Amino acid sequence: MRALKDAPHAFYWPIEVEESVSVAEWELWAGAGRVMYVVEEESAWLGMAGCILRGDVLDATGMWVVASARGRGFGEELISAIIAWGLERGASSMRFAVTETNSVAITLYTRLGFQPTGERRALASDPSLTGIFMAKPIFPPRST
Repeated sequence: MRALKDAPHAFYWPIEVEESVSVAEWELWAGAGRVMYVVEEESAWLGMAGCILRGDVLDATGMWVVASARGRGFGEELISAIIAWGLERGASSMRFAVTETNSVAITLYTRLGFQPTGERRALASDPSLTGIFMAKPIFPPRST
């Protein structure tokens, strides 16, 4: 919930919806085909990223890094972890939506090889904001 409170524009659903989700629903979310990675330092969460595997597509469900830890490479670390997890399960691409006004995130994703797909969607958390979808094919690391 800290991530939603800190950056509500970075998530599709509003905090009121997420706070109403029961423990049983969160446990169901944490089932097979889903993963959540956390960056932690001295027992404090500095960032998180979640993903659902739909067929052979990794569908990222949210990524957040606390403002004081941004620029330290945690975003790239989280995406790399999700991609590695997905490759182990047969994923061939990754996609997600990012708020079109979040230029810092878009710059990171572009640097990592993601490209806009042309698909757009208003955020349920704030319909005045639009998420743009980005995607890229993913491949296992090359052996040397």
